[in-house]
Amino acid sequence: MRPFDDENNAKKFKKRLTLSANKFKGKMAENSFEFEQRVKGNDVRRDPHGRDFVVTHRDPRTGKYLKTTHDEVKSSPTAPLSPLQKAEKKRLGSRYKVHRSD
Repeated sequence: MRPFDDENNAKKFKKRLTLSANKFKGKMAENSFEFEQRVKGNDVRRDPHGRDFVVTHRDPRTGKYLKTTHDEVKSSPTAPLSPLQKAEKKRLGSRYKVHRSD
């Protein structure tokens, strides 16, 4: 049996390609965000439970900690937050930020 003998196998293959492309796009958005924060001089720590990163902002002159934010990176302008992410956003308030890239 060849891979695309019936319509069902073709749909599964197309779905697998779409999911792998979305995964790659999301990883690139996370890497880009992490790089930008490190260039700004912020400390970035990966924390994937309900958020992607914990960013500690520092004063560039003194090196003292100013504030800590919990950042979620989305690779699409329409990507919804998961229930866990919504709960974290409600719990943390203004310290929880969602960054969306195109």
